[in-house]
Amino acid sequence: MKNNNFKKITRLIFGLVFAFVLIYYVFRNVNFGEVLILIKGIKFEFLIPAVLIVLFLIPYRGLRWFEYLNIIKYKPKKSSVIKLYGSGVFLNLTLFANVGDLFRLVESKKLGMNRSRVLSTIYFERLFDLILMFSLMLLTLPFAGFFDKQIQNLILIISVLVILLVSGAFFIIFAEKFGKKIIKILFNLPFIKNYEKKLEDMYDELVFGFKLFWNKKIFLIFLMSLSLWMMESLVFYFVCKSLSMNTTFLFAVFMTISANLFFAIPISPSGLGLVDSYLQIVLSQLFLPELATAVILVYRSMKLIGEIGTSFMLFTLRQLESQ
Repeated sequence: MKNNNFKKITRLIFGLVFAFVLIYYVFRNVNFGEVLILIKGIKFEFLIPAVLIVLFLIPYRGLRWFEYLNIIKYKPKKSSVIKLYGSGVFLNLTLFANVGDLFRLVESKKLGMNRSRVLSTIYFERLFDLILMFSLMLLTLPFAGFFDKQIQNLILIISVLVILLVSGAFFIIFAEKFGKKIIKILFNLPFIKNYEKKLEDMYDELVFGFKLFWNKKIFLIFLMSLSLWMMESLVFYFVCKSLSMNTTFLFAVFMTISANLFFAIPISPSGLGLVDSYLQIVLSQLFLPELATAVILVYRSMKLIGEIGTSFMLFTLRQLESQ
């Protein structure tokens, strides 16, 4: 246990050092005096709606997960689900490697749910979001004129490949005969043999859970997921407007979704360093570096404080409720 904790602390320190070195390198030539002047002139009529959306996003995501659970035949209290979801987000934001998802999985048992079946909702949530994110990136790519043709083609190829791979994952799960053949091939690998029964049970549980998703509520899930990403994009759009950065909403959609992909890289908490550097490099190609930095500072600090604050509140309420 002590060795495991030491590894986590070491990884956290390494991640933070990496993040700060990257931030220093990318932002080293920015005049922060001018950045502060720009921030002082912020337009609150645009900033206030952005803050309200940020505070609403986590409960709304929790509500979407409630609909996922309904599909797999569970009817827990909405408030309990939202608090559990918010607790998971809090752990994801402050720790590494989607610890919050594991927390959701373990704690769902206290709400009377089967962990294995809940696992299918988390997988489906991730896969569904990936397809939607890359689809929206493809649709808004023509509005990302700051990339040259070669980079645009590379993004196009990667997006199509990811959509095909995720769709292939769905196919393997739903086409049971084909899926079981792949599992049998895996069973022949020496490091898998010891987990044969566990892997087969997990596959059966995933198939059971995933098949339940294809009912009349799948369209509702799609609409909720699409509206979530539109709200996420509105936050970035309103922040740009609050600092007089002349952008379109479709540009904001592309930037928001492409930046969110960096959260999947488990190097630093909340994508620290990676997201900020990506946004600075891209925005500086179109606008003054100081304006780009001002937008990033306001956007990232508002998102982090708002999401950590909201999720911590839900985490605290849940802990108090469980005592």
